[in-house]
Amino acid sequence: MTVQQLQSGLSMARFMTQKGFILVDVRSPEEHLAGSIPGTDRNIDFREIQSRHREIGAKLEDHIVVYCQSGRRSNIAAETLADLGYRHVYNVEGSMNAWIEAGFPVVHSQQ
Repeated sequence: MTVQQLQSGLSMARFMTQKGFILVDVRSPEEHLAGSIPGTDRNIDFREIQSRHREIGAKLEDHIVVYCQSGRRSNIAAETLADLGYRHVYNVEGSMNAWIEAGFPVVHSQQ
């Protein structure tokens, strides 16, 4: 999935009651607090995705979109989720780097 496809899906979600997918940031909590994609539903470090995947709140047939900073960690997380039986898992190509490069907005969280 490209950042343009993700942005389009998030834009369409503003007009719907549900966006149709769960967006998961698999970077560290510190990275997440520094800035994330608007509409992110969960932040679970990719190293903990196997033990914490139930926190995503997804059924096996739900659509899950994962991202990190460059796409490497989210690719690992996507493979892990697929191995756990999730059928529709998508890695955002280029992840945050591509999102920022495309000029899309970033949300800065506070703890």
